[in-house]
Amino acid sequence: MKDINKSYLFASFTIIFWGTSASAFKIGLRHIDYFQLLFIWIILGEKIFITTLFGLILIIAGIFVQQLKRKTLRYEK
Repeated sequence: MKDINKSYLFASFTIIFWGTSASAFKIGLRHIDYFQLLFIWIILGEKIFITTLFGLILIIAGIFVQQLKRKTLRYEK
């Protein structure tokens, strides 16, 4: 996939999620108290953030390990 297509895809996801979050919050306020909704919002946001952070750490660690293997193979030859 070309870089321009990736950027359009990520921009579309951002617009969709950003646009729907306010509507979801407004609909949620009709059904539960705002303290409960805020608590749920914070807990879910924290879970998503931690999952994303650990995913990035694993990706970076995997890339680092691959580079170390390449360097090790070069020196062994």
